[in-house]
Amino acid sequence: MKISKVGINLIKEFEGCQLKAYKCPAGVWTIGIGHTGTVDGKQICVGMTITQEKAEQLLRECLEKRYEPPVRKFSGLNQNQYDALVSFCYNLGPGIFKGNLLNAINAKDWNDVAIQIRLYNKARVNGVLTELKGLTRRRDAEAELFLKPVIEDEELKKAVTKIIDSGVQINDASWNRLDRINLKNVPALLNKLGGIDSLVEGKVISNDGVWRSGNYTKENVRSLLIKYASKVG
Repeated sequence: MKISKVGINLIKEFEGCQLKAYKCPAGVWTIGIGHTGTVDGKQICVGMTITQEKAEQLLRECLEKRYEPPVRKFSGLNQNQYDALVSFCYNLGPGIFKGNLLNAINAKDWNDVAIQIRLYNKARVNGVLTELKGLTRRRDAEAELFLKPVIEDEELKKAVTKIIDSGVQINDASWNRLDRINLKNVPALLNKLGGIDSLVEGKVISNDGVWRSGNYTKENVRSLLIKYASKVG
């Protein structure tokens, strides 16, 4: 398994990206997306600049070499769990998996893993261990991603087929009644077909992107499913 675009974007959101070398609060020369190693064999120093493409290349190479291997050792992770732990590891270092966190991962107690992740939201400020808002936000984002279920394309197609075969009108109420766990992600499937971001009770989105009164019917969704299947099949 490798980190996905979702995981990369999570890291970028919290690390930021500086294309000109700078010293981090700890006094370490840094560039790109939190990169502190060398760049093409050269030490990072004042005046060094890189491109956005180079920054992302450095991040991926660094993750692959140092921060993904510790996460790959854990069995039974889905993509979201893997991405969340790689982001966590990149922020705190490859030796972070120990103690209660390690025990929770090995026991596959996913709820406890999320709890343990959220505990790492403190840093020393003037020698005092202090909760930092930025770290709290990052830990919350990582914990939420860790617990977010992954539904593959085939599962989504099955979920939509279930709705079609039921013959009911397609709206928020009917989706939720049938199978909330599987169907809550179907709007993401429809979004792939042309900008449908959500299903709204009594509303449909027309070809011109305008919400109008109505319901998604059996035939509406059948048509969408056929289009979707042709794109992914």
